[in-house]
Amino acid sequence: MQTWTEMKRNKMAYVFLLPWFLLFAVFSVYPLIQSFIYSFHDVKILRGEMDFVGLENYRNLLQDPVFGRALLNTFIYVVGTIPFTVSIALVLALAVNQRIPFKNFFRVGFFLPTVTSIIVVSMMFNFMYSPSGFLNMVLNLFQLPTMNWLMDTRTALASLMGLSVWMSCGFYMLIFLAGLQSIPKDLYEAATVDGASRWKQFWHVTLPHIRQIAIVVIVINTINTFQVFPEVYTLTSGGPLNATTTIVFYLYEEAFKQFQFGPASATAYVLFVIIMGISLLMLKIMGINKGVGD
Repeated sequence: MQTWTEMKRNKMAYVFLLPWFLLFAVFSVYPLIQSFIYSFHDVKILRGEMDFVGLENYRNLLQDPVFGRALLNTFIYVVGTIPFTVSIALVLALAVNQRIPFKNFFRVGFFLPTVTSIIVVSMMFNFMYSPSGFLNMVLNLFQLPTMNWLMDTRTALASLMGLSVWMSCGFYMLIFLAGLQSIPKDLYEAATVDGASRWKQFWHVTLPHIRQIAIVVIVINTINTFQVFPEVYTLTSGGPLNATTTIVFYLYEEAFKQFQFGPASATAYVLFVIIMGISLLMLKIMGINKGVGD
């Protein structure tokens, strides 16, 4: 049984939490429910009318070739960026976890792209990818043919993927770094005494202890990458010829340019199901609950 003092303390806690709960309900829960309702209606937002159409929005969505292209682009984007992002982040974490000069400077430098405005980053990469930009200057230096990176259907999506990897590595580096610093130093000392090389120490000591963190990084990166939007919006607007249109950009176009809130809401829930299914599958396959020795 709770004492009167404990009950009073709990009531005060709920009073302080109430503003957050209200904001969460108004700006998160209500839009979530409303968009689910919209996905089954033909919404005429300017006239304030809704006509129930059942699963028609979902059927039309799956038959739309632009959505199919957006779905394919998004999967290519996810598969093409995650291995590079995770691998580079781990390598950077291992590097800055060593006793090297200016270690804190490198940590800040690697993390800086993560907190830099996407507008600033987009302007920088737009210049780098331009016909007279840095990449073409390098190609000219080696007398190789230049390319219009963002306007060529063969290179536009890959160019955005490069930007995404560059911006994301620093964030995941910090997560890996936290995991590396939690590994007991005694394990490395014992491995050194046993004659284990650096590679064997990494394979048999480091990797098993950061396994759970690596799974979390992969799942978070997958969720974030499926929702890619700012890079597409600021650099290519889905072009050329829908070569960089992703699911979230398709949703944005449907909702805020075509004012088709029903199909846009259906798109959001299709994306939700995809992300949820893939995340659960990854957690099951990789075994988030397995221990270090499993």
